[in-house]
Amino acid sequence: MVKANTPGQKDGEVKYWIDGQVVGDFPNLNMRSISTLKIDTAHIGLHALHSERLNKKWYDNVVIATQYIGPMASASPIPSPTPTPTAQLQNISSRLLIQTGNNVGIAGFVVGGTDAKKLLIRGLGPTLAQFNVTGVMQNPTLELHDGSGSLITTNDNWKDTQQAEITATQLAPPADVEAAILATLQPGAYTAIQTGARGGTGVGLIEIYDVDPLAASRLINISTRGLVQTGNNVLIGGFSLAGGSGANDVIVRALGPSLVPLGVNKALPDPVLTLYDANANVITANDNWKDSQQRAIENTGLSRRTISTQPSPSRYRQATIPRLSVIKMEVPVSR
Repeated sequence: MVKANTPGQKDGEVKYWIDGQVVGDFPNLNMRSISTLKIDTAHIGLHALHSERLNKKWYDNVVIATQYIGPMASASPIPSPTPTPTAQLQNISSRLLIQTGNNVGIAGFVVGGTDAKKLLIRGLGPTLAQFNVTGVMQNPTLELHDGSGSLITTNDNWKDTQQAEITATQLAPPADVEAAILATLQPGAYTAIQTGARGGTGVGLIEIYDVDPLAASRLINISTRGLVQTGNNVLIGGFSLAGGSGANDVIVRALGPSLVPLGVNKALPDPVLTLYDANANVITANDNWKDSQQRAIENTGLSRRTISTQPSPSRYRQATIPRLSVIKMEVPVSR
C-alpha cells in the first residue's frame, strides 16, 4: 500500500504484506509538496547487484486499487511456474595450426558462478586425420594455468594419469598419444596451452567440455590465440549450447591489430569472421565490426574490453580494440 502525504505534512505511508502478514511499514513520509503530484504508475521489479546466473522472480495475487482494501487473507499458495532452464555452453573448442614459441595453441576460458566446475580439457592431433585434416600434430601435450599464470597441471598421453576418471566421462581422446586433463576448477580465468611433444608441430584441436552441467557455475567464454593462415590452416572455433530452450545471445570476436600493443609480432592486420551452423551452412559474416550491428555490440560492453596474450601475469595488459570483426547472434539451443 502506498499513501501519498498531504502537502506540507508527514503523513504518507508505504506498507506491504506477504501471505497476509505485515513485513514492511514505513509511516510519516513526506513524498510530495504539491497536490497535483499524483501516483499513477505501479512498478514491481527485482534488482540484483551482481550475478552470473539468470535471476527470475514470480509475483501472484497482485492487486492494484485506488482505495485501501487491506491485505489479502492467507490462502494456500499458488504454485509458481517452473523456471525455464537457461542454456549453457557445453563444449568450446578451437582448431588451428600449432607451432612453437609464440605460435603454440593458447586457449583462455572463464568459469563463472559460485560453485566449482568439473571440466575435461582435451588436446587432439592424430584423431583429426580421420576427418581428412592433413598435417596433424602427432603427439600433443597440454598445460593448464590459473589466472595468475601459475601452472596447475600438465599431460602428455591421457592414459598416463586419470585414465579411469577420464574414461568414465565417455569423452576420452580416441588416440592414446593425445592429451587430456580432468580438473575441478573454482570460478575464475584459466588458460590451456597445447604444444607438440619434443617440439612437434601440426594442426591440433583444443577442447573444453563441461562434465558437471548441474553445478551453480558455467563456462562463460573461450578465447584462442594462434597462427592464422589460409586454406585448412585458418583458425576454427566451435561451440555448442545445451540444457535449455529457445535461443541465446552470443558475441563472436576476432582480434588482430589489438594484439600488437601486447607484444605479439605479425598480428593479423584485418581479421574476418564467418559463422556457420551445425550443418556447415553460413549464417553470417563480418569484416569490420562497425559496418553492422555497431549499436547492439556496443551495448554489450564487449566492443572494448581488456584482453591478454599469455598466462604470465606480467603480460596481462589492457588494450582497446580499434579494428576487429564481431558477430552478435541469437543461437538456437540444441538438446
